[in-house]
Amino acid sequence: MNIRLPFGDDSVPVDVPDNWINGRSYRSFRFESDLDPSISIVNALEEPVGASFPDLVADKSEAVVVVDSGAWEALAPVLPAFLETLEQQSLAAGRHITILFTNSLWMPLDQEFLSEAVPEELSNRYTVQLHDPKSSPVAHLGTVGDGIPLEVNSTYVDSTLKILFGPVQPNVVMGFTGGRSMILPGLASETSIKGFYRYDLIANPKICYGVIRDNPLHIAASEALMNTGADFVVSPLLSPEGKIAEVVAGDGLQSVMTAISTAREKMRITLKEPMDIVITTGGGAPWDDTLFHVFNAVSGAVPVLKENSTIIVAARMSGGFGPRPLEALLMASRTPRGFEKKFKTGSNFVPGQWIVQRLYEMLREHEIILHAGPGMQADKLWEAGLTPATDLQEAVEVAMQSHGQRCKICALPDGPFSLPTFGAD
Repeated sequence: MNIRLPFGDDSVPVDVPDNWINGRSYRSFRFESDLDPSISIVNALEEPVGASFPDLVADKSEAVVVVDSGAWEALAPVLPAFLETLEQQSLAAGRHITILFTNSLWMPLDQEFLSEAVPEELSNRYTVQLHDPKSSPVAHLGTVGDGIPLEVNSTYVDSTLKILFGPVQPNVVMGFTGGRSMILPGLASETSIKGFYRYDLIANPKICYGVIRDNPLHIAASEALMNTGADFVVSPLLSPEGKIAEVVAGDGLQSVMTAISTAREKMRITLKEPMDIVITTGGGAPWDDTLFHVFNAVSGAVPVLKENSTIIVAARMSGGFGPRPLEALLMASRTPRGFEKKFKTGSNFVPGQWIVQRLYEMLREHEIILHAGPGMQADKLWEAGLTPATDLQEAVEVAMQSHGQRCKICALPDGPFSLPTFGAD
């Protein structure tokens, strides 16, 4: 079985001898980038899920459009077309339309982001704001989920027309991003975000990449969306190149769930039995530049693994571990036990700790072998609990010998764009 795995802007080969085991390479449906995504946006508004866009906005004289800042590069080319349609079909125009960008605690953006990323044709015409979890005025809306305090940006809560504009993608803790994730945690206060990423919630076994059933964070964020309201949601689906492939738009949570269902069905891969070894990839550029991004691909493989299995992942990782808080957490904890001892009580909360928590939970049960580019130091990977591999082919052969000749092995060449499963979730 000869396979090429995406690796940065290139790919790397790996071969699994057919006479050793019954191996397979599982490919998911590939989202193709739309040649003109602006037209897809307009078409989605004409055929929405649930609410009619013209009827919804016709008598509104002001609006808040929340934009997922983490996907701004993909959304920037198509947002102007949406705003133009909004102005044509409503009474809102110019400064009466607020573009409100989401933000986070662990990779916080500042006003420099707005000045560098937002083109002048938008900032000169519309009101542009960046949510700040620590200082933006918030409305106190009780609690959601398992006692998570709900404090949401007042500009959004007080608006008479609330629109969410951000992609639906598989996610490690929420199952999928999109819609509700732009409210909680995207527009939430520091207090809400800390409650959302509580140690005991992240430890819930129902939390899994690409799975929303019984997921406590999906449930909490969905309640947040319903409590704050969302009149209309635009949910692009992205291709492996990071471009818009399809667009689902419509009424609040209903349209978000439709977009999630569309993405999940196209990415789903059904296996007949659990695996001893899964060979996967970070997805190639732009998805495999840091451990933070590669974590998605690793998480996606977990549902189809036996106990004490091996995940072999190829990722360029030109950016190393990624944001500094992530590396600092890994180097400070060093072991799952060390991390648990330091953070389980919640008194030492550090933004981004949920990533390390989930990684260590996987390392308790599985070995993760990482074939990275020359910029990622092997000793740093060892310190983080990962096994570095300079030779991908050798890593596969050693893993096969370790699990024995009757071991089960498969490859997921689409990495984070694969959702392997044994059945419906």
